[in-house]
Amino acid sequence: MKVLITGGNGFLARHLLRFLQNKNFELFSITKSEFVDCDDLQVTNFCCDITDENLVDYNVNQIKPNIVVHCAAMSKPNDCEIDKQLCIKTNVYATALLAKSSTNHNAHFIFLSTDFVYGEGNNHCEDDECKPINFYAESKLLVPLLDLYLFMVQLQIK
Repeated sequence: MKVLITGGNGFLARHLLRFLQNKNFELFSITKSEFVDCDDLQVTNFCCDITDENLVDYNVNQIKPNIVVHCAAMSKPNDCEIDKQLCIKTNVYATALLAKSSTNHNAHFIFLSTDFVYGEGNNHCEDDECKPINFYAESKLLVPLLDLYLFMVQLQIK
């Protein structure tokens, strides 16, 4: 089974790649720059700007993954506050592109968010009220709303 993980140089993706390493998956990664292999991981990497629809679709088509796990994000809250447009482009628009391409190529799409969407404190549940504590969290919270909007638009088109 082929698993594509975005953000392969990031903290979360690295841990996921290490965890999946010896579990009979063929692992692929998309990174915005050259893959830094500090763990002797057996991963095939593709450099790709995930905000470029043609590149995203081309790479997903080349890899033909069964599962896409979207770990890539603009995740530093201060950077998100400084450049909100880039934050939305990276965290919302790119997610929509990856979800669309995954669907078009029959791959399961897994989106990872952040506990920052629930506000302060620990031990949150998915049913907790959302109280995003910064713009990064707000951008992550927009993705499910975008998904719902696109679903509703698709229903109207039919």
